[in-house]
Amino acid sequence: MAKQAGKIVKDLAEEAGAKKVAEADILDRIEKMCDPDENDGDWLTHYDLVVEGDYLKMKDTGKMGKCKSECRTIARACEQIAEDLDLTDLSAMLYKGKKRAAISNWMCHESSDSCTVTTKHVHKDRVDEEHVPMDPDEISSVKMLRNMKAAGLSGSMYSRETMQEELAELAEEYEDDPNFAKLMKESGMDKHIPGKDSAPVEEPGAAEVEASGASAMDTAAAKAAEAATKLQEAAGKAAEAATEAAAKAADAVKEGAAKVVENAKGLFGKLFGKKEEKAKGGEL
Repeated sequence: MAKQAGKIVKDLAEEAGAKKVAEADILDRIEKMCDPDENDGDWLTHYDLVVEGDYLKMKDTGKMGKCKSECRTIARACEQIAEDLDLTDLSAMLYKGKKRAAISNWMCHESSDSCTVTTKHVHKDRVDEEHVPMDPDEISSVKMLRNMKAAGLSGSMYSRETMQEELAELAEEYEDDPNFAKLMKESGMDKHIPGKDSAPVEEPGAAEVEASGASAMDTAAAKAAEAATKLQEAAGKAAEAATEAAAKAADAVKEGAAKVVENAKGLFGKLFGKKEEKAKGGEL
C-alpha cells in the first residue's frame, strides 16, 4: 500500500507538470487504491496468492489480471487496513514528501497492527485459484469502460463500421472547426474516418456488443473514450485560464471553452447515441 501511495503521488506530479500537486487530489486518489475496479486499484490485480510452507504469500506477477476471488480477498484486506488508517494523515505525509520507509512504518506500527497480526495456517482443503493475466485488448477495454462510466456515457457500443459512418458525418459537419480537427488528430480518430489515408480496418463479426459482456473493444471505440477524456481536460483547463486572465482575455477564453464544450456535447451524442444534455457547472 505504501508503494502504491507513492506511485499515485508520482503520477500526479507528472500530470501536474510545473504546478504543485494539491493535497486534496492526493487524498481523492488514495481513497480509491483499495478498489480493483478503479485505475488506482489496478495494482491489486497483479498479485496471486500462493502457498509457501503453511502460509499464504502475495506474489507480484507484474501483470494486470482478472479480479476474481483471490483478488477480492486482497482488496478486502487493503480496505481493512485503510479503515484503521487516517487517510487524511496519509495524504498529508505524502504531500510533505515523506519517504516510503517512514510511511510503511507509520502504516504498520503507528496507525494499525497489520504487520504484527499472527498469520493463520492455510487450510488443508484450500483450492488454489489461477491468476489470469489480461491481454492488451482486454486492458484497453476495461480502462475505456471506466472512462465512459466516469463521463456518464452509455454502456452499449457501435460496430466499427457504424463508428466510421458517424465519424464521417462529424468530420463533414465540423470540417471548418480547428478544435474538432485538433481533437481528431490528437486522439488518432482521424485515421478511422472513411476517405482518409489509412490502412483498411477489418470489420468484426458482431454488429453490436454490450459493454458489460465485452471481452475486447474496437480500436475506434477506445480512441473515442480517449477523446472524451481529452475534451474534459481541455474544458477544465479553459475554465481555469478564464478565471485567472484579465477581463478581456477571459471573455475570449470563455468563448473558446464554450465552443469546445458545445462540440463535445455533439460528439458524445453522435458517438454514443445519447441526447445532448445541458452542461452543469461548466463541466461535461
